[in-house]
Amino acid sequence: WVCGPVGRGGEPQRAIQPAAKCDDGVSGYSQHKSFRCPHNAARSGEQIRPRRLDPEEAARVIAGCSVVVGLHPDQATGDIVDFALETNKPFALVPCCTFAQTFQDRVLADGKRVSTYEDLLTWLRQKDEGRIKQTTLSAPGRNVVLYRTEG
Repeated sequence: WVCGPVGRGGEPQRAIQPAAKCDDGVSGYSQHKSFRCPHNAARSGEQIRPRRLDPEEAARVIAGCSVVVGLHPDQATGDIVDFALETNKPFALVPCCTFAQTFQDRVLADGKRVSTYEDLLTWLRQKDEGRIKQTTLSAPGRNVVLYRTEG
């Protein structure tokens, strides 16, 4: 998608209002909303409706993936890692919220309940000790990536 001041054909677009600024420049969301972006279905009054997959098709699509990616997946964080490990697929994950109250059964190897973001990262790494790596993106906000490259 080419959003913001340039349309799909590279033509300039007129701003409706100035885009909001962030520490990292122009916010993509604000930029998208501030310009007459051809990709924004709400501008034409359309609603974006996701296509529903039947369970068999969903299982086929997921089983056929070559890598699993989760970007701020909220409550699905642990399941993404579990699926990647169970299917022996490489993965990259940017965890965000801990959801300590929702997942009170998450416990670290030392018996401590997962209650902080650092605990969450440790708990996820402990699922495959030594093979799940961690790095940091040069972006603001939650920017820790947990990954495993080999299946």
